[in-house]
Amino acid sequence: MPHKKCQICSKPFHFLTRKRECILCNNTFCKDCTVKVKESGFSRRFCKNCLPNCQRGHSINITEGISEIRDLHDEYLASSPKNVVHNVHVVEDAKTPTGLSGLPNDWEQQVRRRGSSQQEAERLSKHLLMVINSSCKSENGSCFQNLSHLATISKNNPEIKYTIIEQITKKGLEDFWVVEDTSTHETFALKRVNPSSKREKQKILTEVAIMQSCDNVNIVKCIECFFHINSIWIIEELMFMSLDEMVQVKAGLIDEEIMAYILKEIIKALNYLCEKQIIHRDICSGNIMISRTGEVKLCDFGFAADLANGNKRRGTVVGSPCWMAPEMISGSNYDHMVDIWSLGIVALELAEGPPPMVKDAPIKVLFKIATRPPPRLQNPALWSEEFINFLDKCLQKNPAERLDSKKLLEHPFILKIQDDSQRKLANLIRLPEP
Repeated sequence: MPHKKCQICSKPFHFLTRKRECILCNNTFCKDCTVKVKESGFSRRFCKNCLPNCQRGHSINITEGISEIRDLHDEYLASSPKNVVHNVHVVEDAKTPTGLSGLPNDWEQQVRRRGSSQQEAERLSKHLLMVINSSCKSENGSCFQNLSHLATISKNNPEIKYTIIEQITKKGLEDFWVVEDTSTHETFALKRVNPSSKREKQKILTEVAIMQSCDNVNIVKCIECFFHINSIWIIEELMFMSLDEMVQVKAGLIDEEIMAYILKEIIKALNYLCEKQIIHRDICSGNIMISRTGEVKLCDFGFAADLANGNKRRGTVVGSPCWMAPEMISGSNYDHMVDIWSLGIVALELAEGPPPMVKDAPIKVLFKIATRPPPRLQNPALWSEEFINFLDKCLQKNPAERLDSKKLLEHPFILKIQDDSQRKLANLIRLPEP
C-alpha cells in the first residue's frame, strides 16, 4: 500500500502532492527529504537516509600500514565506486619524505614508521595512492562499450508466456524469480531489472547482448529477453545453486577430484570466452552456478568486456575486490589473465572456504592484493602437489607468468577428474548440511 506520509519527516501527502521515491529503499518521501544526484548526464533521487556515501565524503585513516576508508554514512560500495569525492587530495611530490604531498599527519607518520627506510615508506605511500585512485576509476564516458543495439529484445508482454512461481532473491535493483512457461511447463530463472536511466538500460542490454552471443555448455544460457513496462526481463536457464552457496555449507567436504572437475568446467568457459575475445572480469563463486545434475556454468556478464574491435586490453577497475587481479587494481592495462587470477581465488575457496580477506573493508583488500605476495593455502600439507602447483600457476602477480586457459586444461591437477566426477558433484550438493 502506498505511504500516506513522508517516511522521514512524517509530512502527510495530499491528493495533489508529488511524492518522491528513493531509488535504493523504494520508500516515498517529500521533496525536502530527498536529494537529486547527477551522474554522467542523468539524475537519480535518494532519500537523505540512503544518500550515497560518495556524496558525503570519507575520512581516511591508516591502520597497521594499510589504508582503510571509513565512510561517514554507510559501508563502502563495491565493486566500482562512482563519483567519489575525497576530502584529502594526495599527489606525488619528490620533495617530501614519503614522496607524496597532501597526506594527513597521522597517515604520513604511520607510513614512515612502517617503512624500514625512506624508500620503503615512499613505496607504501605510492601503492596507497595507486589503490585509492584506481579503485575510484570506473568505466564511464567513452570507455563504456555500448553493445545494447546487438541485443535481441521482445516488446511482447512476458506475463502472457511466463507465470511467476516464486522469488529466489533480490539484489539492489534486480529481482530473481522462478518462472514457468505456460505452454511447455518448463521452469526458468527470471532476472528482472528496472533501469533508472538510459545509460543503465544500455549497460543491462549490453550484458544481454554478450550472453546471447555465447553458445557454450559452461555458460548459463539466455533464453530470451523482454522490455515491458520499464522493466527488462531476462529469462535464463534455471540452476540449482551457486558455488558460493555450496562452499558455505560443504567447505572441507569437497575432495580434489570434485574440485578439479568444477575448475575444469570453469576453465572451459574461460577458454571459450578467450576465443571470442571476451573478458568476464567478475569471476567469483557467486557467479558460478551448479545444476541439480552437477553441471557447472558461468553467469553474470555485467562487467564483461569485448576485445574484438582492436582494443586488446582494458584499463578500468571493475569486479569483486577479493577476486580482483593485481594488475586491475593498479590501473594497468590487462587482458584475459585477470580471469585466471580470479579462478585461482575460486580454487582457494573450494579448498578452504571463504576467500582471503573477505571480512576486510574493500579498500583494504585492494591494498593488500596490490602490495603483498599472492595468497596461498593455509595448510599446504593437506593438499596434493598437483593442486598446490595449479594454484601457483594461477596466482602469479605478473600476469605473463600465469598459465592461460588452454594450458590449464592440460595441467596434471585438472587431469585428475574421472568419468563420474559430475555425478559425484550432484550427489554432494544434495547431501544434508553437516
